[in-house]
Amino acid sequence: MIDTAAADRGQFQPFLLTGERLLWTGRPTRGAPFNCSGLAFGLVFLGFACFWTFFSYVLAGEIWFSAFGIPFILAGLFMVFGRPLLNLFVRKRTIYAVTDRRLLRLTGPRLDATDLDDVAPLNLTEGANRVGSIFFNLPQAWPAQGVDLPVRRPQGLIASFDNIANVRTVYELIRKEAERLRRDPA
Repeated sequence: MIDTAAADRGQFQPFLLTGERLLWTGRPTRGAPFNCSGLAFGLVFLGFACFWTFFSYVLAGEIWFSAFGIPFILAGLFMVFGRPLLNLFVRKRTIYAVTDRRLLRLTGPRLDATDLDDVAPLNLTEGANRVGSIFFNLPQAWPAQGVDLPVRRPQGLIASFDNIANVRTVYELIRKEAERLRRDPA
C-alpha cells in the first residue's frame, strides 16, 4: 500500500463503500497550468481577431461591422488568460484516489467515480521528473469504430488522472488492482 496524506484520505472517507479500502490519494502537481500548443493557438486566434476587428473598422468605417469581432477577441482572451487560470483553480481543488474497487476524483464538493473493472487498458505519459498523467480507456466514453464525432462522456466517469507525481507507481497500482478485480470479481 502506498502512503497517502492523512488530510486527503479524510476527504474521501464519507464516499467509500462498505468494505472499500483506500490505497492511494494524490493531487495534481502545481506546475504551469497551460500547454504550449493551446497557448500558441490562443495567441494566433487572439491576434487575428484583433487584426480583423481593427481593420474592419478602419476600412469599412462601420462600428457595427467591426463589433462582430468582439466575441472572437473575448474568446481569444479566454484561450490565452482564462483557460490557464481556470485550470489552476480546478487543479488546486482536485484530489484523486484509488481504492480496491474504484477510481475517485474529488473536485470541490463534486465526486466522480469509475469502477476499476470498467477501466480498459491504461495509457501513461511520464516526464523526466516522474510527473505525468494516466488516461483511462473507457469503452462507454466514445462511439463505435468508424464514427467521426465523439459522444459526450457519461457524467461522472473519470477519463484521466492529470499531472500526478510518481505517475508510474500509481499506474502500476491501478493496473494491478484492475487485473485482480477481473480475476476475482467477488
